[in-house]
Amino acid sequence: MNHRLSPATEPRNPDPLACSRCGRLMPDGDSERDEALVVSFRAGFWSIFGDESHVEGIFCQHCLKASLGPWLRVTEGRLGDGWHEHPSARGRQLHQLPHD
Repeated sequence: MNHRLSPATEPRNPDPLACSRCGRLMPDGDSERDEALVVSFRAGFWSIFGDESHVEGIFCQHCLKASLGPWLRVTEGRLGDGWHEHPSARGRQLHQLPHD
């Protein structure tokens, strides 16, 4: 029997997130936390990070824009203007999951 909570009822983490670049603290319930980008993946073979290394970082929206801004495509996010759902939901945060 699966007792996993649905995304809408999973308890939130009360520990604040800290931006890996600037150190900004983003506590639970803060809108800055909702906009944070959490990167976490295992590098592959021959990766510049090292074979099968775990790579992770937390970035506030300000550091994300400062670091990657020139290369990011920012739109209003409406279907039909070039925006589309990514086929994988693995990179989504709980508040970004579709509501049925």
